[in-house]
Formats: sequence, C-alpha cells, structure tokens
Amino acid sequence: MHNDLACYICVSVKHKQCDLNYIPYLAKDFTKGQEFISFEQNADDLNDTVDAFLANNTTELADLQAMHDTATELIKQTRAKLETYFHA
Repeated sequence: MHNDLACYICVSVKHKQCDLNYIPYLAKDFTKGQEFISFEQNADDLNDTVDAFLANNTTELADLQAMHDTATELIKQTRAKLETYFHA
C-alpha cells in the first residue's frame, strides 16, 4: 500500500487497509542482533570517552583556577610594592 508514518487514510479507517505486524513478534530477537550489540558497545565506548573528557576538563579547570589564584596574588603583591614606592 503506502508506507507513510501517521498516514491520514490509515488513521481515519483505523488501519483496516494496512498490512500490520505485531511489534513484539518483530522485535523478539532484536537485542540478540549484531546491530544492537554494536550499538550497545558504541554507546558504552562513547560514555567512557565522555567520562574521560569530563575528568580531563575538571583537572584542567582546577589547574586554571590555581594559575588564576597565583596571578591574582602576584598582581596584589606588585601593586603593594608600587604603592609603597610611589607613596614614599
């Protein structure tokens, strides 16, 4: 017939003209198929990659914060020396 998702003809006649298949029957071996197994492994690999990326960025962020704190302290010390020099 036709293969349009949510076809207005099918919906209006409650799928009387459609060649329907029972979804649980069609999907019973889906999780045993290579496509699903590959997808599941790829999803796990992607999750591991994201976790590693986040851990690395967290470490880098902490390093940047430490550099910021050091630079801020150095600026404060330099400013204090300059104020002492110019106000003496």
